[in-house]
Amino acid sequence: MCSIKDFLDNCDNCSDDRYFLNVVPLKEETCILSEISLLKSDITSQLRICDIHRNIIIETTNKRYRRKNCGVPSVNVILKYHNTTKAGDRHVTPEMFQRIVTKTGIFIPIGTPICRLCREKLLGNNSIEHVEEFIPGLTAWRYYEAKKHTANVGVGLPVKELTEKKVKINIDSLEHFIDFVTSSHVIKD
Repeated sequence: MCSIKDFLDNCDNCSDDRYFLNVVPLKEETCILSEISLLKSDITSQLRICDIHRNIIIETTNKRYRRKNCGVPSVNVILKYHNTTKAGDRHVTPEMFQRIVTKTGIFIPIGTPICRLCREKLLGNNSIEHVEEFIPGLTAWRYYEAKKHTANVGVGLPVKELTEKKVKINIDSLEHFIDFVTSSHVIKD
């Protein structure tokens, strides 16, 4: 029996082809789990899904990607930051889905259009204008360099100072030259 049909509304038919959820591609698995408001775990890897429900979830996600208006208020009534006519400037990605659930515990399905206001409310405001309030005189260059450093090295880790000695000549070439100059072929008493 398909385990997913219990989570979906108005879906009673199942096909005979059922397989474990952990054998579908990771992106698709995350998409299915976001639709039924679950995170990946050992328990969810034991869930089975049939082709009919898999196709229904994929089609629902594809329809969400075609929408233009922010879908956060329609997904979760508590999150009424604005009315639904506000245009969504991007869609919830699998990575964004994971961050929203981890930070807030709120499940917003992958593919849902999301506007800047909802993103800031759910994920926090990390824009340069917001950070400038706490660090006066912050330049855009320093802000973006700090963001790159956070992504590459880590938060709060010191910048490694590279001490490079400038050598104008290769050490091997220098030794060869000294040997040649001090050899008996060049120096004669």
